[in-house]
Amino acid sequence: SVGKSADGRDIPIVIFSLTDLSGAKTLEEAAALIRANEKLTVHYQAQIHGNEPAGGEAALATIGRLDTPAYGDRLLEKMNIYVLPRLNPDGSHDYIRVVPSTKLNGNRDYLMARTVEIQAQHYVYNLFMPELAIDGHEYTVDLANNNMAYKDMMMAGGYNGNSGAEFAKF
Repeated sequence: SVGKSADGRDIPIVIFSLTDLSGAKTLEEAAALIRANEKLTVHYQAQIHGNEPAGGEAALATIGRLDTPAYGDRLLEKMNIYVLPRLNPDGSHDYIRVVPSTKLNGNRDYLMARTVEIQAQHYVYNLFMPELAIDGHEYTVDLANNNMAYKDMMMAGGYNGNSGAEFAKF
């Protein structure tokens, strides 16, 4: 867990790396070991909107695949991956888009960080300093809006201060 939601639910994290983390007693120690291995680190978060369960379910399915030698170990030779599969556990419980305690849309809170959920996300991001971030949402099929009809996934590229020369190879 990276912390508790406003209603006291755990905000879970799963870390995948070939680096031995068994000696790490805290998340801070685990993050330091991950940063020291100098591999690409991927931040994968999902379900900031509680009424978008497909994002969280996709993250759980990804966790299942990463936990297999045939798939996970092959990826982990080149990178570390950590997953926050349910960033808004209270919204998920109530099946609502916003963070229930504040009625804020988590997507709109990243700069102000007024919710404990986004504060936890910032904390983890700053601990691991990932080069790549994936944010899992769910999109509704809307035939009236051609831009979103039948799209399962959208990608937006960008670079940040964490992006090194190795990142370009991926």
